[in-house]
Amino acid sequence: MGLNLSKKIALFFGALIIIISLILSFVSINMSSKAMLEEQQNMMLQYSEEVGNYFSAVMNKNISILGEVAARARTVTMDWTIQRASLQPDVERLGYLDMAVVTPDGKAQYVLSGETADLADRDYFKKALNGEANISDVIISKVTGTPVVMEAVPILSGGKVLGVLIGRRDGSFLSSVTDTIGLGERGYTFILGMDSTIYAHPNKDMVLEQRNIYAEIESDGPLKNYGLALQALGLGNKGMANYTLDGESRLTAMAPIPGTNWTIGVGNYEEDMLAGVNTLRNILIILSLVVVVIGIIAALFIGNMISKPIRNLREVANKIAIGDIEVDVNTNLKDEVGDLIVAFGEMVENIKVQANVAQKIAAGNFDLEFQPKSDKDVLGISMLSVVDSLKQLALETDMLTNAAVHGELSTRGDAGKFQGGYSQLIEGVNSTLDAIIAPLNI
Repeated sequence: MGLNLSKKIALFFGALIIIISLILSFVSINMSSKAMLEEQQNMMLQYSEEVGNYFSAVMNKNISILGEVAARARTVTMDWTIQRASLQPDVERLGYLDMAVVTPDGKAQYVLSGETADLADRDYFKKALNGEANISDVIISKVTGTPVVMEAVPILSGGKVLGVLIGRRDGSFLSSVTDTIGLGERGYTFILGMDSTIYAHPNKDMVLEQRNIYAEIESDGPLKNYGLALQALGLGNKGMANYTLDGESRLTAMAPIPGTNWTIGVGNYEEDMLAGVNTLRNILIILSLVVVVIGIIAALFIGNMISKPIRNLREVANKIAIGDIEVDVNTNLKDEVGDLIVAFGEMVENIKVQANVAQKIAAGNFDLEFQPKSDKDVLGISMLSVVDSLKQLALETDMLTNAAVHGELSTRGDAGKFQGGYSQLIEGVNSTLDAIIAPLNI
């Protein structure tokens, strides 16, 4: 069963609304996502730089305090007995695992444990012996065998380096700081060394194992994608190193930590960053569904307004097709459909006039004042021709009747001249009916 006009209109406009809604939703969500990601990445980059500066300030503060301890008169004496008694309270106060005094030959004596170690080959010792206060990378302690961070400052007297004072911190202290810093519910912060070794991370095992990001590329490890992104950015550079891990897209802002060879990373999940856009997407879907429903209902209403008068016209045409000209074609519509109904009414009125003329002709009334509507009015022109032929036929009949009454039986009429009128009448009727019915076949 075919669809009627109102349903076709509803289907067309419904499909059009759906297509437009989908296009608008896709474009708006896509543009919003890009704008949101760009804004979030800019914010993350700025945040990572601020976090880097914060770490630099924390470490500089630790070094400054350790420098003050190294500058004490009791420390400068280089008398181990005096130094040890003076430094013991500072170990716990400053948050160290232990502290040690290192002589220029690299021999270290630890305050709490009393152990000794040879640190002559350690870079942080060499720098401090040259007068440069510094913090080591996360290293494996020769004493404890666990990851630690060593803070080292020179012990000076009269501008001369007498030795080095070091403080040993648990390597996890960096993670304890980074764990308190993050963006969003699942945001996280981590620190990489100059060779891409993980120094601080929410996953403490990565720190204890001293996982190396670039090594993950060679071993095809789980962090390979991040390693490739970091490699493309360049370790130590500020920028975004985005990647996919466990099927989730992650955004990572990288920035160098001033005064060190370390790099801070601020990471988050793209899904979390786009949470606002996802909410917008859901709202757009709901609004689109509402608009589609309202659009289809409106289309059905409009389609019915258009199709109802056309259906009425079809019923009128069907009646005219079977000869019933007593039809009602009145309308209050002021649009194109109304104009069509008015034109149809004029056509019906013309048919009524012609039918009335035909009835008079059938009754023998040839004295008619009837004019065709135009030179295209085939039926009207044919009817005039018929009337003329019938008038001539009547005159011919009277002539023959009078001739017969007077005995003039040889008198004959010219019957051939009447054939054209009837033929024109039939042709005109057929043509008119075709012209009326053909366009109404709806």
